[in-house]
Amino acid sequence: MATISTRPRSGKRWTAAMSPAPGSTFSSTSRCRPIIGPGRIKRCASHPIAAACQRLREPRPRSRRRSKRWPIHEIRWFPPNRFLTPKTPECQYTDMLKLNAPIVTEQNERRNTISARAYQELREAIITARVLPGASLAETDVAQAMGISRTPVREAFTRLFDEGLIEISPQTGTRVSLIDMTRVREAVFIRSTLESAVIANSGVHPDPGTLDEIELSLRTQERLVDSDDMGALHRADVAFHSGLTAAFAHPRAWAACQHISADMMRVQFLIGMKPDHIRSIIAEHRAILDEVRAGKTGEAARLMAAHIRNVDFDQATLKREHQEFFRAGDVL
Repeated sequence: MATISTRPRSGKRWTAAMSPAPGSTFSSTSRCRPIIGPGRIKRCASHPIAAACQRLREPRPRSRRRSKRWPIHEIRWFPPNRFLTPKTPECQYTDMLKLNAPIVTEQNERRNTISARAYQELREAIITARVLPGASLAETDVAQAMGISRTPVREAFTRLFDEGLIEISPQTGTRVSLIDMTRVREAVFIRSTLESAVIANSGVHPDPGTLDEIELSLRTQERLVDSDDMGALHRADVAFHSGLTAAFAHPRAWAACQHISADMMRVQFLIGMKPDHIRSIIAEHRAILDEVRAGKTGEAARLMAAHIRNVDFDQATLKREHQEFFRAGDVL
């Protein structure tokens, strides 16, 4: 077995770090790094472990690049530059608003208008049964049909999803939701209660000009009795009910009613708006408006509640002809 010399040289103490590998030879002139101090041992510089430990002990070089830092409370609009004097924050912010505000406002208004139009057209198509329950809706196809980009269509889909008119699923995609008869019955109860309460308890006498606008919606309904334009008939019906709630200083009441009554109106158009049925609805609308003009709000409220509750659904016909458009177990 080879030995390592431990003879002192120049007053320094040398010790063996470890036993050398079998077959290796060392002499008194082997290069070993001296380590000074009590309890410290020298290690052979040629050993790989010793070399790795030596590299770990060596200090790492520091980067000469220093980050630019400034106090957090100090506002900097861009990094400091000795050749550039920045504007004050107030001036720069004001200039930015003057430059971008008209452009951003115009773009947002245009996008909101297109999105609202897409929402109204899709909602009307679903309610009037031009797009049947369970039908698939592709975002790209709708955008191409309307001649708009996909962003307004996506925003319209979000509103329709919140209203419960469509279902969005990663597996099945986007499709028109099936009709829920529980929601239909809830809509009848809420609308009959809320719209009659608006007329009876508002304490407001409607303006004659507003009542004349409601009269125009009635005349539009009368012209559409024998027409196949269900979309125009639906818009005229909405104009009548929304006009009455606005006339009694509760315009947001109709927004709440419209949000919950989508399935109720879908059933009406799905069964079919026959001329006789349309004439009976117009007659009830006429009676309500006459009582409002006469100042008999109590009687008008009673007629409104009865008008909404008179929605008669033939359960047998629905089960026989349109069962696939309803949720399982809804139509009995």
